[in-house]
Amino acid sequence: NFATDYVSNAQGQFTLYKMGRMAVIRKEDGAFLGWSGLKKNVTEGYVDIGYRFMKKYWGKGYATESGLEVLRHAFHDHNLEYLVAHVHELNYGSQIVAKKLGMVINHRFLWDGREPARFYQIDAASYFEKFK
Repeated sequence: NFATDYVSNAQGQFTLYKMGRMAVIRKEDGAFLGWSGLKKNVTEGYVDIGYRFMKKYWGKGYATESGLEVLRHAFHDHNLEYLVAHVHELNYGSQIVAKKLGMVINHRFLWDGREPARFYQIDAASYFEKFK
């Protein structure tokens, strides 16, 4: 199954880098809301934060709440210098989340060479200043 392979794959993100996209589960009732986490992009030389939630859970603060924990993990546990996020140009909800996480737009780009997107970034100093 996917979850077992994800954490046990010898070449996977979790095994190699102790990071990855993880399920977000609501404590009150065990509902699976979506996923959130870090991904090391070796070729590009950075780590990105990603989050994706089921539509019925949009706008309830779950992406921001999980994103804050992902930031903590990135800067406290991995001592990253900076973290990035790729957000589709029309995904206004994810743009709001990125801004709530203290991220600022670095530049715009074409995702997969065709979809307009924004490249957000936060560095460690900004994180520690905002979330001390």
